[in-house]
Amino acid sequence: AGVTVSFDAINHGANDPSLRFDWDFTSDGIFDVINQPLAQFAYDAPGTYQVTLRATDSSNQVALVAQPLTVIENATPVAAFSVTAPFMLPGVPIFFDASASSDADPEAGGGIVSYSWAFGDGSTGTGQFAVHIYATANDYTVTLTVTDTGGLTSTTSRIINVGVNHPPQAAFTATPSPSVPGGPVLFDASGSSDPDALIGDAIVRYEWDFDGDGTVDADSAEPTSTFAFAASGAYAVTLRVTDSGGATGERTETLTVAFG
Repeated sequence: AGVTVSFDAINHGANDPSLRFDWDFTSDGIFDVINQPLAQFAYDAPGTYQVTLRATDSSNQVALVAQPLTVIENATPVAAFSVTAPFMLPGVPIFFDASASSDADPEAGGGIVSYSWAFGDGSTGTGQFAVHIYATANDYTVTLTVTDTGGLTSTTSRIINVGVNHPPQAAFTATPSPSVPGGPVLFDASGSSDPDALIGDAIVRYEWDFDGDGTVDADSAEPTSTFAFAASGAYAVTLRVTDSGGATGERTETLTVAFG
């Protein structure tokens, strides 16, 4: 529905220049296109329509042929895109790919016909693939709008970080937990993450306060550390992670140490 359909009488043998062709696209008895071997028509609503072609020769002899045409509802397209770059930094080309966008009814003449980009800094672009360079570091909201042959649109947005150092996220596990006095406990912070990995940022330092006294008990570039608690109790274990840009993130978990 809403998509222009092309009708062709010439390429199906009716190529006599003396013939006259008239078309009734909706079975209402009214010929919508007069004296044209090639015609176009757009249906406003879904349904099954009987399309009739009337051919008239120079002696006013008439032949009719009719065939059904099914018109379906135009499905809304789905907008989706990915972002890649060597580094997400100002002055570096960033590549946008909308090939993951889709339309549910291309077999019925549908399909996405336009891609429109708003890059969040006042710049825009078109096309399934786009390249953009940001002048300054910031978080930018990139919006993609796709339009199908029937005029329906879909929009999706995502925030991308260009050269902004966000704090890393600290996370860790303790094994075993609960623990026993004097028994070694393995602390593993490999679940920590840096949201700025695409701009080349990474966690470079792990600092541990195992007993909650505010002092650093272990300081390493590695995510794992081992500690043994001398006495029973509930300990507030704090991990602080630092990324290559100097931003930090902390997490505190309570570990129970007891016999039995």
